[in-house]
Amino acid sequence: MQIRIVLRLAHFALDVDVTSEARSLGVFGPSGAGKTSLLETLAGWRTPISGVIRIGDAVFFDDAARISRPVRSRAIGYVPQDALLFPHRSVYENVVASMWHLSTHSIDGSFVRRIAAVLEIEHLLDRPCTHLSGGERQRVALARALASRPRLLLLDEPLGSLDVPLRRRILPYLIR
Repeated sequence: MQIRIVLRLAHFALDVDVTSEARSLGVFGPSGAGKTSLLETLAGWRTPISGVIRIGDAVFFDDAARISRPVRSRAIGYVPQDALLFPHRSVYENVVASMWHLSTHSIDGSFVRRIAAVLEIEHLLDRPCTHLSGGERQRVALARALASRPRLLLLDEPLGSLDVPLRRRILPYLIR
């Protein structure tokens, strides 16, 4: 992975230069330091003023080569801090919404149920998203991101609303 970007923010320019072969990376810093902006840039929601974003053999952005792949062609799962669930849909419908690129006949319900089991939301699959706690909403957002089978998973404080025992059970799965 190579991330070398400059992104103009309101009060400063975020300048990131990271090259790594690690499977998992964490970004830490104080509030307002640009962590969420960095994730949104990797996802394709923001465009840097210069740089390169390369994950494996895929180039998502390269200003010198005039490459800027659109969000939907990046195969990235993104879980924002506020979950962003579809309130008019059930938990199951929210999870399978990330499988938009498949026909309805290709959606693997057993795969969705396995993810739900790991995240301990199996019993919620038929529930409307408007009837979920904060921790449940966060786990549904994680399930939706995982169900898309992403090449890269971006998590913006995904475990913050979960209790410590549940966090400890879920984290090893996310790292795998």
